[in-house]
Amino acid sequence: LDIINNAKTKFENLETGMHGHLLKEIKSLDHLVKMKAGFLPGEVDIVGWAETEIDASVEECVSWDYQISRAKNNAFESKGGIVREITKLSPHSQINRSVYDLTGIATIHPREWVGTSVWMWDTDAHEKCFTASAPYVDESLFPTSNTFVRATMQFLTSYEKLKPAGELPRTKVTLRAQ
Repeated sequence: LDIINNAKTKFENLETGMHGHLLKEIKSLDHLVKMKAGFLPGEVDIVGWAETEIDASVEECVSWDYQISRAKNNAFESKGGIVREITKLSPHSQINRSVYDLTGIATIHPREWVGTSVWMWDTDAHEKCFTASAPYVDESLFPTSNTFVRATMQFLTSYEKLKPAGELPRTKVTLRAQ
């Protein structure tokens, strides 16, 4: 679970801490989603932040995000996904290899992401859950290929239980990615 703790340390100051002023609000296509983007000092990759409230329980949100379904596979393929391999390490962790053809232009190689994804509850009260991913660097499982360009991404998503709207459970979902 070092992946979650490292991601929390990296991203913890984005919203309210010493780096909070570095993220500038950007327009979301969905009026229910707040978004920001910016750069951390000394880093060249952009950081994205998004937050919304979902009419579902924390468990439903995490399982939708973490599990692969037929609908998610169809969406993957419709967005240029050409290869997806999931290797389960434990009930709380998996390695996800995804390859996307982002342009459809034969001379531009598809991009390949290989990351370790984990999830955990923040406390035994199950009020907040985290999922995180970090680049997987062990070449023995997924060696670098000349066919794809290896890309990297780190993210942290938090799912926080909110007060229900009548009988309807609610969850605040916050994504931070770089």
